[in-house]
Amino acid sequence: MICASIVIAMVGSVVFVNAAQKMYPLESAIITACHNKLGSTGDVAIRPSSTWMELMPFAQISMRIDSVMMVVFATLVMKWLN
Repeated sequence: MICASIVIAMVGSVVFVNAAQKMYPLESAIITACHNKLGSTGDVAIRPSSTWMELMPFAQISMRIDSVMMVVFATLVMKWLN
């Protein structure tokens, strides 16, 4: 149930981003996939499927920042729940 709700939320967000930003659907899908990747391995797997290889350094930095933010957020939620 949790996995299904996450996938539905991701697809819904891509639809809204597409409409608001007037982007191509494939570009929106790549952006969404970049947010839900397997760390640096996901960067290497996702980027070659598009012409966005020049954005690889930014993807690496954003992955590291997102990872730190997720650990801090999870710690705060765990502290709040206990």
